[in-house]
Amino acid sequence: MTDLELIDSNLTRLLNEMASQSSVGEAFDRSCMSFNDHMRSIREYIDVGEAGLAYELMICLLEEYPFAVTGPAIVGLVEVALIFGYKTERAKDVRFRKA
Repeated sequence: MTDLELIDSNLTRLLNEMASQSSVGEAFDRSCMSFNDHMRSIREYIDVGEAGLAYELMICLLEEYPFAVTGPAIVGLVEVALIFGYKTERAKDVRFRKA
């Protein structure tokens, strides 16, 4: 499996888990984009090869709303972050930085 296939597969798995939790949409501010519109946008980003945008939007939603996500989906998300070379700049995460 290529990196691109792995990224697509992992993001799609997580998106499917998130999209199945429509009750989380009740927490979305009514003046903003709806739950369904967010899920549709993420799927479109994945479908057109904009995995970075899909990833960033998914991270924002996971940080903000009470999604329940399985371990394998989170491991897949970490794999995507590692492939992208994303890293944290937070002081408390210094131990994860490579020298």
